[in-house]
Amino acid sequence: MNISFEQFRTEVAALQQDIRTELKKRQTPNRQLIEDGIVNIDEYYHSPLRVLWVLKEPYCDKKGGGGGWNMVQDLNTRRAEGKDRGAWQTWYPITYASYGLLNGFKQYAEMPQINRDPAVWLSLKKIAFINFQKLPGKPQTNMADLQKQVPAEERALVVRQIKTYRPHIVIFGSTLELLKNDLGLTGEHELEKGHCQKDGVLYLNLKHPAQLDISRETYVNWIVNRAKQYQDFYLKSNTHA
Repeated sequence: MNISFEQFRTEVAALQQDIRTELKKRQTPNRQLIEDGIVNIDEYYHSPLRVLWVLKEPYCDKKGGGGGWNMVQDLNTRRAEGKDRGAWQTWYPITYASYGLLNGFKQYAEMPQINRDPAVWLSLKKIAFINFQKLPGKPQTNMADLQKQVPAEERALVVRQIKTYRPHIVIFGSTLELLKNDLGLTGEHELEKGHCQKDGVLYLNLKHPAQLDISRETYVNWIVNRAKQYQDFYLKSNTHA
């Protein structure tokens, strides 16, 4: 990365405080911020491949309430230790894909089983994970409603997260269209099937990790293979390498 670890940590901490300040304006006692971001800043900073996942919104209960907890802390401890296995439909694909990306572009069939090798879970410590909506949502929210729910000030903070974290690869789970204009992605940046590249960053346009249209193996391998296919681009051209 082209800045020192201390400078990077300072930038990330300042951004996180700005997110807390902004979300205080909209949260209520029954619906509070669920913090996201870089899981383990030291491991992420020193990783040769920086991977960021962007999903739609967190979820606590069917009414869209709850919150007030830190997803990053959970990912860095209980989830990375294999103790928190809730929402496995989402987290198993994320964990396997992240492990494959961070271990020489391994195919799903080459990876250890998640329940037998702690190294698979530990790959979560090297990634970043953010939601477009920072307050708890409902089990399903359509894109039009989600666009309306997130004010411009919060959208700007999400874009700032993506830029501040300086990833090589950003994996969007049905969220790229929400942020495409904000990121300045146009036709000249498009690759196959709606994926994009800009300034040495690969933006992958995928369905949510919990999708049911294809198998977990196909979903994971697709991510790994696209990342491998374009590695010369983002590893050699990334302006933040």
